[in-house]
Amino acid sequence: MIELWLEPGKSLVDHAGLTLASVEFVKEAPDGSVLVNLDISRDKICPADQEVMLDPVLIYRSPPRGGAGHRAGVFFAGNLCLERDMICTHPTFIDRIPEPGDIVAFINTAGYQMDLSASAALMQRQPARAVIRGTASGFAARADTDDQHEEAGQCSTATSPS
Repeated sequence: MIELWLEPGKSLVDHAGLTLASVEFVKEAPDGSVLVNLDISRDKICPADQEVMLDPVLIYRSPPRGGAGHRAGVFFAGNLCLERDMICTHPTFIDRIPEPGDIVAFINTAGYQMDLSASAALMQRQPARAVIRGTASGFAARADTDDQHEEAGQCSTATSPS
């Protein structure tokens, strides 16, 4: 007789979760690379030993000024001002350079991230969590708190640093 134990882990929340960050500033590095600094650190988005696998989605606060713009490769950096706080170590090609206040959405970040990897060691506030559920009339959101994690079906988590 064989007893099989399974721990499905991240597969239960694959393609779930959203982490939102706000653009603090944009600067050009001496080598010409464009760095987009966010109001969140890398450890709030992905475990230290992993790279963000999906490129983020930009949510611009205002329409583009002037022409249609051009695709630009940028690097997203966290707010710790350390080399290890590069959120994306590969260039992310976006339609236009974001401005302070624009939102960057990192998708598929639910699997264990917010409960196990996001650290309070640096004494920065933890991102707020919300649960988004589909309803007959659309979507409903509510704050997600630690005492609610045991409830069934609560695996879609959206986070925002504010």
